[in-house]
Amino acid sequence: MSRGLTGPPAPSYTWQLTPEHAGIYIGGMEKYFASLEQKIDRVIQQCDALRAENLRLRQELILKSDELRVLSDKMEEARQRLQQLVAEVPESV
Repeated sequence: MSRGLTGPPAPSYTWQLTPEHAGIYIGGMEKYFASLEQKIDRVIQQCDALRAENLRLRQELILKSDELRVLSDKMEEARQRLQQLVAEVPESV
């Protein structure tokens, strides 16, 4: 579909990486990849640190769950003893 514009078509450009310009692009790419490598290393370090913290927290949770179970058992024993004591107290007191 024509827009009513006339004139020569826009020039067509081809791009080629020539040896004399390759150094410019390669240097930029090397910097980019070095920066990317550093970022990836930081992400790996963070993942390792988070994995270690997660393991520590899981172990802590297991210990706390065990402590809670022991304390709950002790409370149940104390409740039962109190019920026995209350049952033994004469009603006239």
